[in-house]
Amino acid sequence: MKIFALTNDNHMVKNLPDYCCQVYAGELDIRIWGYLSALYEVINARLEDDVVGITVDDRLFIIKGDGVVPIERVFKKTLSEIDVITEPKITFGESVSSQFSKCHMPSCLFYAYEAICNVYPQYEDAFLEVMDNNILHLHNTFITKNGIFYDYMRWLFDILFFVEKNISCPVQDFILASLPERLLEVYIRYNGLSIKEVPCTKIR
Repeated sequence: MKIFALTNDNHMVKNLPDYCCQVYAGELDIRIWGYLSALYEVINARLEDDVVGITVDDRLFIIKGDGVVPIERVFKKTLSEIDVITEPKITFGESVSSQFSKCHMPSCLFYAYEAICNVYPQYEDAFLEVMDNNILHLHNTFITKNGIFYDYMRWLFDILFFVEKNISCPVQDFILASLPERLLEVYIRYNGLSIKEVPCTKIR
């Protein structure tokens, strides 16, 4: 099992457990991609670990063993029963699309929708349902099985590269980094994945 702590810069994330490691700044322009530059390095490594996870913004899942069973085995046992471990959901006072448009560059969401319609049209209904809803599992922080991880990453980066190609004159740093937490919800919904919500804590 391996969980990757992704960062936008090269500050050291302290107190990481043995099953975690820090990754930052890969080949993608960090000014546009943010922590996704580090994530791209992870997926290009083609890990063979049976359980893979990512955390963002120095977050770490709070999950406890019984003092005898190593925590890695707790994660693996959980994932033998469900598909994805996520943070608890957040409920907005407005739709996901409306909240995104207020906080981020609205055209990014438009191009993500265009990418889905052109490349993954089977996901369109799930995308619209998530955008019209008001619930998200934020921070793109999750743990899942290897097969699900790489299938999601292929789908996700196909969409993100489409968005990057179409945006012009980005007005925000890390402009693409806000999309995955919305798109993760779409992927989970379309594929009917079962989830377990586990709290996170800041460790920085």
